Parts: sequence; C-alpha cells; structure tokens
Amino acid sequence: MPLTEDLLDWIQDIPETLLCDATPAPVNQGSNDYKGLDLLKSVQPSISHFEKLMVIRDLSREYTMRGTLANGERWLTNALETQRRRRGHSDISTAWLLNSLGIIYDQQQRISLSSQTQESALAIQTSVLGPNHLETIWTVNELGRVYRHLSDLKKAEMMHQRALKVLRSVLDPQDLQIAWTLNTLARTYRRQCRFDEAIALHDQALGIRRTALGKTHPHTLWATMDKAACYLGQRRFQESADLYREALEGRERVLGWKHPDTLWAVNNLGRVLEELGQIEEAKGLQERALQGQIEVLGRGHPHTVWSRDSLEKLNTRSGVDNRQM
Repeated sequence: MPLTEDLLDWIQDIPETLLCDATPAPVNQGSNDYKGLDLLKSVQPSISHFEKLMVIRDLSREYTMRGTLANGERWLTNALETQRRRRGHSDISTAWLLNSLGIIYDQQQRISLSSQTQESALAIQTSVLGPNHLETIWTVNELGRVYRHLSDLKKAEMMHQRALKVLRSVLDPQDLQIAWTLNTLARTYRRQCRFDEAIALHDQALGIRRTALGKTHPHTLWATMDKAACYLGQRRFQESADLYREALEGRERVLGWKHPDTLWAVNNLGRVLEELGQIEEAKGLQERALQGQIEVLGRGHPHTVWSRDSLEKLNTRSGVDNRQM
C-alpha cells in the first residue's frame, strides 16, 4: 500500500477531534478539585488521555513518514498558544498539548527540548491533578521514554517503575496502559543488556495485547519486534528470525508491503538471516527494503541510507555494485 497523499488525508482531521476533549472533568460537577485517585473511577471521558497520546504518537509517525513533521509542530504550537491566551499558561488544558509537542520534538530528534516540554506538562499536571492521576502518570511514562532516548537509562527505569506501580494499583492487570508501560520498560532493560528481564516483560505485554487487540494489531507487532531484538542481542538468531518473520507477515497483511514499518521489518529479518549465514535471502530482503524505501521515503531517508549501506556490505563479497540505487 503506497504512502500517498490520499492515504494520509485522514490525519488532517485528527487534531481538531482531540482538541474537543482536552480538559479532564472534576470529580463533582462545578468543583475544581481534580486531585485524588477517585477521579479515575468517577470520570469516563469520551477519549482518554492514554488514547489521545497513542493517537498523537501514531500521528507523529505518519507525519515523519510524509516528511511533514513541521506541519504537526506548527499546528500544535498554534493550538498551545491559543489555549494559553484563553486559559493561562498553567491551565490543565495546555498539558496534553505540551505532551503532544514533546512527542513531535522526540520524532524530530530534538530530545532535550522534548524532555523540557514533557517536564513542563508534568509540573502542571502534578499541581492541578496530583502526582498519581492517570494523566500525570502518563507524562511520567513519556518522560521515561525520552530519558531512554537521552541514554539516561537509570532515570528512564525509575520513571517507568513509578508509573507501573500506580497503574497496577488502579487498573485491571490486563489493561493496555499496563501493557504499554511493560513494553517500554522492557526497552530500557534491553538498552542495559538485561535481556532476560526485558523478554519477560515483553511476554507480559504481548499476552495483554494479543488478547485485547489481536495478534496482527500494529502495537502487538511492535512488541513482537521488540522481543525479536532481545533475542538478537542474545545471539539467539533463529528465535529472533522466527519472530521477525512473524512480525513481517503481520505487517504485510495489515499495513501493506510498502508501508515503512513493513519495510523496516524486512530490514530486520534480513539482518538476522545474514547472521545465520543465509546471505542470498538476506540480500534479497535488503534489496526489497531498499527499493521500497526509495519509492516511499526517498533516497535520503535514514532507513533508505541504512538499507543501502547494509546491501553494499552484503554485496562486497560478490562484487555487485548497488551504488546507483
């Protein structure tokens, strides 16, 4: 499924939809008291904070694929300025916009700015909602992810552990919010080469997601890819290849074979097959990924560059020249 303007037209309407539900309701009608865990049980917003951030996260990745992240940043910056003029800089309605901007900055590799933006959101949420409110906890979780990207792994682990403790105290054990936290904590463990601990958490997250979303949901397949990466780190190449193949087949069915996530799964499978000595199949996969990435992402995209470099290394021993690709 090619990544065309028509395919992604839907993203233009999403921010406006989310902005319609930007402020958490108080516990009692007419009250300004947002604090306390009772709010978790008494308020059922039409779109939860977790769901908003998942949409924004996927939306930011679509912007990245289109090369139009600046458009997402511009919209969110304008929305934040408008909300601040209407309600003030410390109003709770600005926090999710800060969360969303932080996600965009992270996609732009402006990681320090992402961290500062999420910390600003956390300060507002902690003051207005309290330290254990779900919206506060989701910023804690997001900061853990950003700290991992800054390679501050100790701080990342601490934030995810804090979030997990609160989420487990108020949510069903099979809640998707717990699955997301388990999976991102596992990524931190993987960065620390704590592969066995990471795999155990990925297995828990996969169990929840497979039950709630199905085996081929994109979020389930991300966790499958993550577990495969752990096996790769342990040099358990065949087990890694099996999981990468499972993820690739799922993405081909759900996203189409030219979707950037599908092509990246092709890259990963090719990498593991190279480790297994299956050079010709690995070359075929990297060639397929490269051609698709050139068409969909362009020649200068990091994924395209990675594929070209990988293919050049594979072709060195056979004397094939792919520099024109």
